[in-house]
Amino acid sequence: MFAIQASVRAAVEGWKVLFVETEGSLNTKLFESIANRFGTDLKALVDRLTITQAIDALDVKEILKELQRQPVDLVVIDSFVSHALRAQFRGRERLAARQQFLNYLLDILRRAARVFGTASILTDQVIDVPSFFSERRPAGGNVVLHGVNALFMMMRPNKHKSEGYMWPIDVPGMAPDEKIHYEIKGDGLY
Repeated sequence: MFAIQASVRAAVEGWKVLFVETEGSLNTKLFESIANRFGTDLKALVDRLTITQAIDALDVKEILKELQRQPVDLVVIDSFVSHALRAQFRGRERLAARQQFLNYLLDILRRAARVFGTASILTDQVIDVPSFFSERRPAGGNVVLHGVNALFMMMRPNKHKSEGYMWPIDVPGMAPDEKIHYEIKGDGLY
């Protein structure tokens, strides 16, 4: 929801946006509801908002390589470490190859930021790390932890309620105990 809302809002503000969905759960009705909330409809954003579904991790790479020929203001990848990526690099023996591939994708985004000023928003899955205290970390591992400029965690304590909160894991200038509360509605986050 956050990724979709950020994409639509940026397009409404005149940014050229590329939204890449990797989970196979693209819901254009949600894009439309959020666009209506911001006083427009999805058809009015067609020149500024490109929505695409990636088939697999290699497809994501090809989509991102197109940024060199057709730069945009914002790239949103929902989700950066998808089930498809983990399926393509399955097993612990492929962990290093997967991390290198993620690093390569991040490098494409970093170069687009330096050359064209492109901003990026990446969503990620979380994994539970067994320990004395239950801890959740990004599924992208250290590559994601150390390869992004700001890292937030979003959580809904009860999946049956619409309220949740997010907090900075590693965000310059923000204390890690700061909580940002939100509520999920049919037309976005509030």
